Formats: sequence, structure tokens, C-alpha cells
Amino acid sequence: MKPRRPPGPLARRLLGFRPTSTPGSNMRRLQTRIAWIVIALLAVDGALRAWDARVLPANPLTALGLVLLSMVYFAQVVVLVPFLTSNRFRPKPERLFIDAATSVVLNILCFSMLYRLLPLRPPAQTAYDAIYFSAVTFSTLGYGDFAPAVQFRLAAAPQAILGNLHLGIIVGAAFFATQRVDPAPPPGRYRVTPRKRRR
Repeated sequence: MKPRRPPGPLARRLLGFRPTSTPGSNMRRLQTRIAWIVIALLAVDGALRAWDARVLPANPLTALGLVLLSMVYFAQVVVLVPFLTSNRFRPKPERLFIDAATSVVLNILCFSMLYRLLPLRPPAQTAYDAIYFSAVTFSTLGYGDFAPAVQFRLAAAPQAILGNLHLGIIVGAAFFATQRVDPAPPPGRYRVTPRKRRR
């Protein structure tokens, strides 16, 4: 079996690959770039719906796939990273903020795709109404001007839970950024040796 060649310089730049980073960090960077592409597609799709044009197909499988994508991104890129903190690895707080903000926007736009297909009361007139309902649900604000039909109320509950989790992660990242880091001593330098007994 031949060893795989590393990607070329352009591919490394586009995929976010850095030779000095760990494979996990490179994978997180790649997932964030994919999330930005999905966000751009959803934003363009929402804008084009005002003129009855579409970028993404409006069907339940696409909407559920996007919601699942936003949940997986949140779990892998935002939630699990603080648990990887150790003496050898400390995530950058700026990157945690960027990943959390990306996850917030991705979550709101992906759920808005689902809300475009679900019957809301009163009916959503535009894609912006679905984005508005998604943002209000995500923030657990709940103005009450829109509500899902009775049989679809459970579809909005996971987004409210994710909104609360995002808030906790953002506050945790802020706390993480303010902590002082004491560098670990070099290995073997401060080794404690047993004392010799006096006779």
C-alpha cells in the first residue's frame, strides 16, 4: 500500500491544513470551513426565496440533514474541545469563540430551513420569517407571534436546548480566556529525589 501524499499548497490552504497543527485541529478547521460554506448557501437560499428562486431543495430530508449537520458540528467542534484541555494542549479562546459563533449561525439557519417546511401559526410569509422564528426559538425568547402547529411543537424543543447549551459554552469560553496559564516545568528539571539517610 502506497503512503498517501500530503495535499498540495492550494488544497492545504482551502482545507485549512497546517503542518504544525494536530490532526484533530486540522479536522476542526476543515469542519468549520464546511460550516461556513453551508451558512453561505443557506443565506443565499434565504435571500433568493424572496424572488421564488432556490439554491437548496426544499424537502424534509434536506432540512433534517442540515439540522443533523448543525448538531454534529456543535458536538464535535464546540462541545468536545474544552474537554481535550491538558498540560500539552490548550485551545485558543479566540478559536472557541469563532467556532461557537459559527455554530450559532449554522444552527439558526439550518433550523430555519426546517421551519420553512413546517406549518407555523400564522404561516411564515418569507424565509426571513422562518429565520426570525428560528432565532427567537434558539434564544428561548419566545415572543409568541409565531408558533409551530401542535403536532410539530417537539421539533422546536431541541433548538431551544441547543441555544441554552451554546450560551453555556460561550460563557465557559469567556471564563477560559481569562484564566492564567502557568507553564509546565520542563520534564525532569524539578524531580524530587529521596534523601539519603544519615548514619
